[in-house]
Amino acid sequence: MNNHMFIELWMIFRVKSKVKTRIFQIFILLFIIGCTPNKTAFILSNNKVGVHVFSVDNKQLAYRVQKGKQTVIDTSWMGITVNGKTLGANSKIQQVESNSVAFEYPILGVKSKANYQGNSSKFKIEERDGFIWFLEFQVSDEGVAYRYIIPKEGNNVVNGELSSFKLAENTKVWYFERNNDWKLKSHAGEWISADISQMPTVSKMGPVQGLTLTCEMPNDGYVLLAEAALFNYSGMRLEAVGNNTFQANFSENEKGFEIEGEIVTPWRCILLANDLNGLVNNTMVASLNPKPDAKLFADVSW
Repeated sequence: MNNHMFIELWMIFRVKSKVKTRIFQIFILLFIIGCTPNKTAFILSNNKVGVHVFSVDNKQLAYRVQKGKQTVIDTSWMGITVNGKTLGANSKIQQVESNSVAFEYPILGVKSKANYQGNSSKFKIEERDGFIWFLEFQVSDEGVAYRYIIPKEGNNVVNGELSSFKLAENTKVWYFERNNDWKLKSHAGEWISADISQMPTVSKMGPVQGLTLTCEMPNDGYVLLAEAALFNYSGMRLEAVGNNTFQANFSENEKGFEIEGEIVTPWRCILLANDLNGLVNNTMVASLNPKPDAKLFADVSW
């Protein structure tokens, strides 16, 4: 059985059973993570931070993040399911834009001004049936972020994302715990940690964690998983699916949520820092958020 057949079976299987679908989806995720990339690959970088964007042998979109010689996010897949159709599982990728980004803005905190510099890349993704959508990346000294842009009209349903994050072995993950139903209804609880290998079973409330997740890398340094520019979209949670991997999860599950017109997802952010001080002062999320509405915030003297 080739890789294309695996993807087709998954799409058929998911219609019949939600429970079986989830098991099969996780199986496909782990299967694809184990594949090796083909020649369709792009390298994006900003100083010591680098991203490999590629499609594996079965044309599944994937990426990998490095900081210096250290792999901070190993081969992880990308994609989104809209109106029951999974985008990114059998695709052609082409880079269509590449630009430098630099701007500054006032910010509250230890410093009064944030100075963001990075590189922006845009990719055209073509599905096997000819449908075209877009993938955007931002790479800076502070981290890596990506998002999906799906040209659509009318009412559409986002059923989920394939977005995943595979961390290194022996990574310590800090998450908030609350042993009741309020755990995933708020961003509050007791902050505790566990090894990445324990995350699928460590919580009595299940394998899904709320954002943000702070990860201590085994060879020094920190990774923080977050999102930016969350607007007209469901808030992302992360499900530990095994193999040191988190996958995007939403409260609506496979039923999905409705969006009118073009779909622009929030940025999926991977913040990087050498120490906690650098992490606290990381401005990537703030920099990727849109500017305040000039009409609503005409006077910002306060």
